[in-house]
Amino acid sequence: MKTILLLTAILTGILFPYGHDFTFLVRYLIMIMLLLAFLDIKIDFKIIQKSHFVILFSKLFIAVSVFYLIKNIYPEAAPAALVTAIAPTAIASPVIISLLKRKVEYAAVSLIFTNIVLAFIIPFLFPMLLSSELNISTNDVLLPVLSIIFLPLLFAKIIVGYLPGLHKLLSAHKDKSFYFLITNIYLGTSKAVYFIQTELDSSFLVIAVIAITSMFLCILFFSLGRIIGGNKYADEAMQSLGQKNNGFTMWLGLEFINPLAAMGPVFYIFSQNIFISWQLHNNQKKDNYTTRHE
Repeated sequence: MKTILLLTAILTGILFPYGHDFTFLVRYLIMIMLLLAFLDIKIDFKIIQKSHFVILFSKLFIAVSVFYLIKNIYPEAAPAALVTAIAPTAIASPVIISLLKRKVEYAAVSLIFTNIVLAFIIPFLFPMLLSSELNISTNDVLLPVLSIIFLPLLFAKIIVGYLPGLHKLLSAHKDKSFYFLITNIYLGTSKAVYFIQTELDSSFLVIAVIAITSMFLCILFFSLGRIIGGNKYADEAMQSLGQKNNGFTMWLGLEFINPLAAMGPVFYIFSQNIFISWQLHNNQKKDNYTTRHE
């Protein structure tokens, strides 16, 4: 059922992209999802693994490498490859890990770590790679990320510590976060389709290169994440590296580079959501098998 709903959200966004006017809601829906995910998270230094640092380094190394590789072939597509690859861990990744019944704390650490570190690095890296004329303020990037991550975390800790009745009520409805995810997928897909319909004036070949590059990066990051996580944190590292904060990098592309640069995250959204659908479908099959054989 969850798989059908995810694919339906993508298809509805493609066929009826009217949700593009409401993408401002994505931020608030993610904050609600994070609040529910953070209710039972206990972050301590013991959960920090070497793989968290490997994940961060992989994002940077692959982003710079793919930028120079594409730049030598199709220079117009290079900025899109850069912003796609460098995207930090998605704010919704702890939600997916929760749905997969894996260790949410691992994804939460990666989310906080990669978003904050990359928010400091990007304002210096982008001008160096793209143009010294780019004007990216660290505060412009960092403050929105901090508010989206730390406000739900703060409210969750307040609820857990001082409002046990509300904590019990919200914990009983944690699975409802899936429907917020569905809504966000529809809104994100709608925005992507609307952007394609109204903003693109580049050649089909360049757009095709961006689309293929984004799909390749999606496969690469999820596959590499499973290797980095090893047997203990395979799913968690795969999600932390592969599931990206595409809304953040779409905004970076539109705000500081050009509309074409935002196309990388747009296509990554499609690839990522299809992969997540497959993940949840497989997980549901395993749960059904376990239930039948208990």
